[in-house]
Amino acid sequence: MRRLKPGVVITTIALMALLGVPALSLAQTTHTAELDATHELPTCFSSGQGTFTATINEENTEIDYELSYDSLAGTVTQAHIHFGKPFEQGSIVVFLCSNIAPPPADLPPATPACPLSSGTVMGTLNASSVLNRAAAQGIGTGEFEKLLVAIRFGEGFTYANIHTTLCTPGEIRGQIQPGS
Repeated sequence: MRRLKPGVVITTIALMALLGVPALSLAQTTHTAELDATHELPTCFSSGQGTFTATINEENTEIDYELSYDSLAGTVTQAHIHFGKPFEQGSIVVFLCSNIAPPPADLPPATPACPLSSGTVMGTLNASSVLNRAAAQGIGTGEFEKLLVAIRFGEGFTYANIHTTLCTPGEIRGQIQPGS
């Protein structure tokens, strides 16, 4: 009997998920990102740094997250998870926090405020958190399973970033990577 290579199996599972097969989960998983200015596009002069941790529950229905940052050059206006490869700008999939006033019409009501210059924000994301801003990239409103697949695929498809008054396109950024 012919055996499949592990890479073929992993690729097949990822493609099944991208095509709409429900995301697989055997246990809670954690994913992380280290944020700094060197990964942001366009690059912004900043010594800011941060960490992002996302824990996907066993049922694949929620992501509990924690975003911490300090030493930013500007005042924080918003933070997101984007759908985009390294060194490419991607569309916003979910808000992590926001200080935008007035708030955008699609801002989910449970979105927490961002600490202004340094601090930690925590929250929970679910299907109602997923915006339509990445629809042109294939992730539409409420398509939480696609977000999960993109996060689990490795450091190739999602990143967390923080936007500030000085660096409006984003001051610091980090690709989300698989953890435990």
